[in-house]
Order: sequence, then C-alpha cells, then structure tokens
Amino acid sequence: MARMIPARIANDTGSAAEENLFRQFARQLPHDYTVLHSVGWLNRPRGESCHTGEADLVVGENRRLTTLSSLFRGTGRQLLRR
Repeated sequence: MARMIPARIANDTGSAAEENLFRQFARQLPHDYTVLHSVGWLNRPRGESCHTGEADLVVGENRRLTTLSSLFRGTGRQLLRR
C-alpha cells in the first residue's frame, strides 16, 4: 500500500475521477510509493504577477515524481486498467 498524504481524501473534492484515482493508488501501488493529494503550487515569471494552481495528485517513487490532474470526464477507471 502506498503512503498517502493526507491519509484519507476529503469527501468534498467534487471530482469522482480524483477520488477514484486516490483510492486506487492507495490500494494498488506498493509501499515505496508516496502519493500527495491537492498540492498547491505557484509560479512567478519575471515581471509578472504570481500565478497559483493545484496538482490533483503527485505520485513519487524513489527520486521520480509524476503530477496528475483529473481533468477528464468519468471516474478515472480508464487510466487504471491494465
């Protein structure tokens, strides 16, 4: 089981795909993976105002990171099928 941060997803995310991915990652990824939910970020290009955003899920394993946003319609099941 992956290490999930936070340990449980909030019930009010408003995205069935995001909730499903979080739960499936928790069940299916091995213990050496870490998954962070709802990670805020900011970017300030030179001469511009600060831009903020959110990564729905950040998946880390050893020194690799992957950022996912559940921007598609549906439940997220398509991404997890083998």
